[in-house]
Amino acid sequence: PNTASEADLLRLGLPKWTVKSILNYCAKGGIFRKKEDLKKIYTLDEEDYTRLEPYIMLSQTAAVEEAQRPVTYSGGNLTTAVPKLSVKGPLDINRASLEDWQRLPGIGEKRARQLVNFRESLGGFLSVEQVAETNGLPDSVFQKIKPMLTLNFPEVRKLNLNAASFDDLDKHPYISAKQARLIVAYRDQHGAFASVDDLLKIATFSDKKWLEKVRPYLDIR
Repeated sequence: PNTASEADLLRLGLPKWTVKSILNYCAKGGIFRKKEDLKKIYTLDEEDYTRLEPYIMLSQTAAVEEAQRPVTYSGGNLTTAVPKLSVKGPLDINRASLEDWQRLPGIGEKRARQLVNFRESLGGFLSVEQVAETNGLPDSVFQKIKPMLTLNFPEVRKLNLNAASFDDLDKHPYISAKQARLIVAYRDQHGAFASVDDLLKIATFSDKKWLEKVRPYLDIR
């Protein structure tokens, strides 16, 4: 994927928008060091990744870099040390791996995992400020790392209001369990949503600020 052309990727049966995302990622200096890095592309669905995974070929450069990283001895186990970021450029919050986050000051493995988990449950960041919403991230740490963050790929996974289950909706950080139940109940009673704005027809959904916040993560496909 690091050297594939647009034609190569299209021949693999990938949608045009996914191909564009991969090419944009590489054009901005992104490198796929291991197969799983392709999952950073939010427009690549799990089915396509599973289909292509056996055929993904990467150079040995990444493996060499990994082997050369220092190790530390902790609790009876050898672990690979994650060097703190020598800032060569801002960290793209929608592409950063667990290891990338740990290179930022004040971010250890636990906080890095919280950041990645929040991004995954959210479906992707649309602004740097959303990073501050991560559970367990002190504002002092966010303010310290904020100048080191950027968003080159404001792409998100969307929930289909007409197909998402209660569990799918409830997992989203911006949708409470009560709201998820009401959405499913309304859909069962009234049929498919014609637009995201139809959420305001649900009796307790009168908060337009909430709707504008969650709207980018919803559609009615």
